[in-house]
Amino acid sequence: MPAAAYDAKPENTSFGDVLDQVNSIYRQGDVATVTFVAGNPRHSGDIRDKTFVTVEMYDNQTDSWAVVHNDASWETRFHWLKGSNRR
Repeated sequence: MPAAAYDAKPENTSFGDVLDQVNSIYRQGDVATVTFVAGNPRHSGDIRDKTFVTVEMYDNQTDSWAVVHNDASWETRFHWLKGSNRR
């Protein structure tokens, strides 16, 4: 596999900017999709024992977030598209 090229972002954006925000509420079975500015995932360095995607659920009783899925879960999909032509 060839080396990944230099990461660039669209003008007037920063890495991590959300372009398509998620909804504030979902029901069981709904699909959540988010689009944000990111570099090539291959530039993340040593990612063993780490994850690209984490899905968390807020618990009102404990006032805390709990991880319910990550990128190893069957319920998640991670797509990275090269180029600013997507936005």
